[in-house]
Amino acid sequence: MAIDFYIAGVLKYPVPGSISVTTRLNQPSTCDFIINSDDNTYSPATGEEVKVYEGGTQLFGGLVVAVAAERFTPSGLRQSRVTATDYTALPGRRTTGDKTGTSAYTNAKAGDIMRDLVTTCMAGDGIDLSDVAAGSGPTIERAEFSYATVEDAFNWVAGVAKYVWRIAPDKKLKFYSPTAPASSATFGDATGNHRPGTSVRRTMEQYANRITVVFGRYIQGGQREKFDSGHGTQPTDGSRTTWDLAYPLAATPTVVINDTTARTVGIQDVDTGKDWYYQIGSSQIRQDSGGVVLTASDSITISYEGYTTAVVTKNDTAEQTARAAAESTSGIYERIYNIDDPTTQSNAEDVAQAILDTVSEESFVAELETDSVAVTVGDKITMSVTGYQTGDYIVRAVSMIDIPAASGAFFRRRVEAHKGPILEDGVQAFGGLAGGGESVSGGASMAAGGVTWPLIGNGAGSFINLYNSLGQARLIVAVDATKGGYIYGYKGTVGELSWALNRANTSRGAHLRLYDAQANPNEKYIGFRAPDDVVNDYEVIMPDDLPGSTKALVVSSTGQASWQATGSASWYTITYGATITPNLNNGGAQKCTLTGNVIVAAPTNGADGQTLKVQLIQDGTGNRTVTWNAVFKFAPGADVIHPDAGKVTLWEFVLDGSSWLCLSASFGL
Repeated sequence: MAIDFYIAGVLKYPVPGSISVTTRLNQPSTCDFIINSDDNTYSPATGEEVKVYEGGTQLFGGLVVAVAAERFTPSGLRQSRVTATDYTALPGRRTTGDKTGTSAYTNAKAGDIMRDLVTTCMAGDGIDLSDVAAGSGPTIERAEFSYATVEDAFNWVAGVAKYVWRIAPDKKLKFYSPTAPASSATFGDATGNHRPGTSVRRTMEQYANRITVVFGRYIQGGQREKFDSGHGTQPTDGSRTTWDLAYPLAATPTVVINDTTARTVGIQDVDTGKDWYYQIGSSQIRQDSGGVVLTASDSITISYEGYTTAVVTKNDTAEQTARAAAESTSGIYERIYNIDDPTTQSNAEDVAQAILDTVSEESFVAELETDSVAVTVGDKITMSVTGYQTGDYIVRAVSMIDIPAASGAFFRRRVEAHKGPILEDGVQAFGGLAGGGESVSGGASMAAGGVTWPLIGNGAGSFINLYNSLGQARLIVAVDATKGGYIYGYKGTVGELSWALNRANTSRGAHLRLYDAQANPNEKYIGFRAPDDVVNDYEVIMPDDLPGSTKALVVSSTGQASWQATGSASWYTITYGATITPNLNNGGAQKCTLTGNVIVAAPTNGADGQTLKVQLIQDGTGNRTVTWNAVFKFAPGADVIHPDAGKVTLWEFVLDGSSWLCLSASFGL
């Protein structure tokens, strides 16, 4: 093994034992070293490229950023203390420009956003995108940046996607899920690959089982304000050329004069030749100085998306119950996060849940030294040392120092790996939770662990089965009456259940439920069998006249099977009444606009483990109240509704036996 060290492409020889390389996930790596000058003239210059190899493998690549005051050694040699940062620092030197409004990313894959940021904002920096595939990563509903650093934008996208990023020593951008790292190693009692002093620290420093997120720039869509001569504070009067809106603008507005004529709109102090001008974050819209001033006979209507403030609370009720039992307290550990990035309603929910998922367990920090395993940040390592918390850890930091040896110098690595929430002295998975991010949405989405399954078969008598190993399943389905066949369910020793169809049958739906009634849960399944005379492909379909029409079947992590839209699932609207009853056959997202006080009755047709979102909207009067059936269970204060006119309150529940447990409550959306 040998260490090779290059500065500006020339092989150099730093002082033995002086090389220190520190790498942290989502942060620039640093390389510190001392180098002497044989002729008392040489000293590295800032901006020169540094590359470090061990046994032919490149471990560091970056640029010199600092050279300490030069001094002479006792032997008379000129000496320099040098710091270089790796290529991960490059995005911090470039900005995104204005990627807001029509330039923002909409329903884009996370990997595509990363690729576009490099292509459009880091031209000439030589970043290799070959390891970030087009179309990779989850879909992000909306992403916008206003003259942020590309580094901040990368951190934001990574936090939203629950990914990590870095620029490798070979200048390749890496962007991947930390739950599926590129490589792994095991450190155990008999592996002999770690030095004495291995430790695992257990802490609740970042633990929380209730989190409240305050979104400072929540995007409130569908705003429409009209000004005419009868307006109480801002009438059209032949002199007014600016109008103040109720909310700061989050995107380009539309302006219509006299309900018929759309006007051109541009960015103030940027665009020219437009009829009206605006700025993101400002609530004012201004007429061009050369425009015809609106008189008392005119009206102006402005439609826009505006910024407001919203609060979302999420609870891990299982963790709260466990902590209460262990501590004889309420068991509630609460943390508050402030996020100032532009955030939509669905994004706010997803971000809050993602934060809760990262902090609702204890943290374990493993620290060890190894001379023989070349681990790097983002790797998964497995701890199996007796007396320590075993399991898989993600490497968050590696510090390397060069060790001179007769057989050739090598790097000794001090490894820090985490299991559970990231600590304050570690790397924030969200690129700074206080700074925020948005969320993942779109696609045929489902609960974690589910799969999207189009029901398409290929031939006479063939089967399509959905296996359920979690105790129960439900299939809501209709079969094309022209193709026949039958839907069936099998429960091991209980026997086969079927609902037969024939070519004359025009029935439009069937419900089949399977419950745990035998010892081997893997023998439960539901499915569809094609008729024996089918020649070509066949398809089980959901007709357009049934709620949630689609061709994609979604299986949740609880074994719940239901049809989902091929895009984001739509909301089912409940007609207002003094009492409303959510029916899960209408989908798991239901809303109602209140024109009076309301009682929410116990939902019907729910399956254990199923989730339900309820959105109650105040009408133009507001101050409507809500009373919940006793089956709904809330944390203190989570059962109230925002009183203001037009405001939305959103709850999410999960069915646990006979109780609907509140997972989150979002007020004032």
